Amino acid sequence: MSNEQEPPLILHRISDFGDDLSEDNSRFLTIPNFPLSKEDETLSLNDELRAWAKGLHALEAATELLIRSFDGRFAKPGNPWIDKDMDSGNVWVNFEAIPENLGGTSGGERRLLMLAASLSDVGVEINLGDYLPGLDRKILNLVLAAVAQAAGSHEHSDLLVNEAGEPTSIQRLDSLYPWPDES
Repeated sequence: MSNEQEPPLILHRISDFGDDLSEDNSRFLTIPNFPLSKEDETLSLNDELRAWAKGLHALEAATELLIRSFDGRFAKPGNPWIDKDMDSGNVWVNFEAIPENLGGTSGGERRLLMLAASLSDVGVEINLGDYLPGLDRKILNLVLAAVAQAAGSHEHSDLLVNEAGEPTSIQRLDSLYPWPDES
């Protein structure tokens, strides 16, 4: 018997692996995730959250919004909406828990968190007119990128035609509003 510990696991949606899996599987599959160094712990958590959200544009956008806003503090352990399975080590964002856990947040933080929860498509509904005014420019930039991501604009394409108007090829378009560079 070995003294080696098993690596933590990352959850992946079945859709990440195609449609040939049986219905007996839950929404997630587990894949070994070999641990990173302490310095990479935050990067690892962000990568795990991104892997969890992968494939559902609205969920990807909402998760990315938490990771990129306010120096990522709302995508870190200790927030009541960041859940972790103690047996597997898998993490995910419970966006439904955000509205009831906003105590101690500023007005701008509250707006951002509610926008992310609503964008995640878990049933949190907001009036954009109540939440967009008052966002600072940096957060508004992230919200615009999140909306473009949720709409799938990074996967849009356009038909190219020649001078005669005949179709020649299809071109993949860039995101309508890309995520700002992280600095």
